[in-house]
Amino acid sequence: MKKQAKKYLQLRYWVEALIKFEGLDKECNIKLEELLLILNSICNSLLVLAGVNFKKPPQNDFIPHLMDLYDQWSLKKDKPELFCELCQMNENYNKLSKHLCKSPPRVKLLNKINYEEIRKYMNVTKEIWLWALKKTYGENIPEYQLTFFNIEF
Repeated sequence: MKKQAKKYLQLRYWVEALIKFEGLDKECNIKLEELLLILNSICNSLLVLAGVNFKKPPQNDFIPHLMDLYDQWSLKKDKPELFCELCQMNENYNKLSKHLCKSPPRVKLLNKINYEEIRKYMNVTKEIWLWALKKTYGENIPEYQLTFFNIEF
């Protein structure tokens, strides 16, 4: 896959999450599946974002873990609080989206996922994207690059 195609893919995951999130009605009963789809999309967005910007290609086409990518990309050093929020989001993503069993701990965690939790994760993802754009452009981020990030949740 060409680097240009990967750049569009990372943004596509983010845009799909935005569309799904904006389509939620927090006053209505939101299906858990919708929340998990958003969680999957934002985590995939961050995974591809880091992967495209990763300087050292992984061995054997192995994709490193999300947290390893952002630790090596210096998010932990640059923005430790944001890194901790990403850790929590990633932990829930791993526990909820990568496993199919209905163990008691997983069911308990599933019951905690709601609109506000996903809204928090949308903010975390947006802030990581803005951090990544600043790493690329400094303070002179082109306006067109901010199109999908000038959103308040």
